[in-house]
Amino acid sequence: MGTKIILILIVFVSISCRSSGQNNNLSGDKLKGELKSYLESENKLSLDDSVIIYVVDLLNFKEYEKVDGVYKFGVLGSHYLPYIVYVTEDRFDILKDYKIISVLESFIKFIQSNDKRYTEIQKAQLLKNVSEVLYTRMKMIDESSIEEEIDY
Repeated sequence: MGTKIILILIVFVSISCRSSGQNNNLSGDKLKGELKSYLESENKLSLDDSVIIYVVDLLNFKEYEKVDGVYKFGVLGSHYLPYIVYVTEDRFDILKDYKIISVLESFIKFIQSNDKRYTEIQKAQLLKNVSEVLYTRMKMIDESSIEEEIDY
């Protein structure tokens, strides 16, 4: 009788762990290496830069732990733009176009393919956090631009 109860508890715990988040086999070091390579290929970093790449879940702001989701990534430092990456199963999709319509379309596509995973409140929180990343990028780009003097 006791072994049956323990077996049922083990099955219950494993099912609840699977439903709370989909784990994948993409390690944090591998993902950070791929993201660093992307930044180097986009000329955002030089090959000899020794930088720290961060990857943070936009739902709970925890560091990447091999769980599918929407992540903000970038280089530590106040003058580096933040980026968005969608991680699903063993692959990731870096958002490359930060026009508002493109960000919304990619977010909707991700949410539709992961609809069962998120509650409505979590979807709203994710959208809010994605929009904050977009706003931060626009603000950083706007502040770094040099105004031209126009002679009348």
